[in-house]
Amino acid sequence: MKVSAGSLKGVFLNAAKGLAELSGPKGERGKPFKFNIKLKADGPESLLISFLNELNYISTAKKALLGKIKIISISKSFLTSEVSGLKNVEKLSFLREIKAATYHDILIKKTRGGFSAKITFDV
Repeated sequence: MKVSAGSLKGVFLNAAKGLAELSGPKGERGKPFKFNIKLKADGPESLLISFLNELNYISTAKKALLGKIKIISISKSFLTSEVSGLKNVEKLSFLREIKAATYHDILIKKTRGGFSAKITFDV
């Protein structure tokens, strides 16, 4: 998957949207939740992989439909985010099971318009 945005924050948010589009979660009724994510990594690529895998974990392990993803702060090696949505969703299903975001060919680069990223998922 390739994503781009005017900022590093935008790339992370667009990658999260892309993950949701690829997995295609559907379900009925659940309990509202809010979850804070704090991650530290060696660089932006590792941080992006960790972020996407954390979102994937929340979605599958908590049977959650992710609604709003807000990045509170981000740097090349640290991210704080708030995720809200519905957990314990009845009849939760996925169009495609995403096992993980991988380090294979991961690349974030600065462009004229901001940043772009290439991410590979294990399905």
